[in-house]
Amino acid sequence: MLMRRFLSASWIRWRLWVVPLCLVALNGCTGAHRQAVQAEQAQDHYYRALQFIAMGAGERAVRELTEALQLDPTNAELHNALGVAYHFEGRYQLALTHYTKALDLAPGHPETHVNLSALYIDLGRWDDAIEQCREALKITTYQNPEKAYNNIGRAYLGKGDLISARRAFRDALAFYDNFPEAHYNLGIVYFQQGQVEDAIREFREAVRLRPDYGEAITNLGVAYLERGSKAAAISQFEKVIQLDPESELAELAKWYLGTLQ
Repeated sequence: MLMRRFLSASWIRWRLWVVPLCLVALNGCTGAHRQAVQAEQAQDHYYRALQFIAMGAGERAVRELTEALQLDPTNAELHNALGVAYHFEGRYQLALTHYTKALDLAPGHPETHVNLSALYIDLGRWDDAIEQCREALKITTYQNPEKAYNNIGRAYLGKGDLISARRAFRDALAFYDNFPEAHYNLGIVYFQQGQVEDAIREFREAVRLRPDYGEAITNLGVAYLERGSKAAAISQFEKVIQLDPESELAELAKWYLGTLQ
């Protein structure tokens, strides 16, 4: 049965939800020059870590952020970023430790709440994930509520509550319609509800917004298969292979193509 190879909901997995790193306020105290130098060094480590995370080099990001925290141990953004780096590496307990520390240092930091919700989703702690997103949404200055609603939808999808998941993804798109992950996730809900044409529409929109979105392209191919559009499905699977012939998605696409021969 083809559905056993259908892909799951997604988020923008390793993009950091952070604000620019704040330097330590000095106010002329003793050792001010040394503190200023340390703060600048910590900032340098932080921005190098962001580059490593974008490259998929989580271990190198961890090293940079660990050094940054030795210089500025009470900086909440650094703890949040290190949580993301550990999350990237699959070291979930350490990620949880640093997300929690970040919230201890800066209660009500919405990006950290959303990052923590993503960790809880990976741990299957659906209700905890929803709670963290609700906390983020309580913060009136939060400028990206679509991210929280997207993770609420993912958590409800994990719980098997398709109605609540659909509502959350629609809420995300009401705030920001050009959000490819929310379109993709809404497509998954529609597919699981048997609304194949609606699923195709959402997957196509996700790919339009992000042409290299391999998961969306793959599931678009699956949806075309479900509709009986074999040629369209083959075209999508071939696109996935062209994106990165050695990737796991490419292997999945090759599997599908093999079933169609």
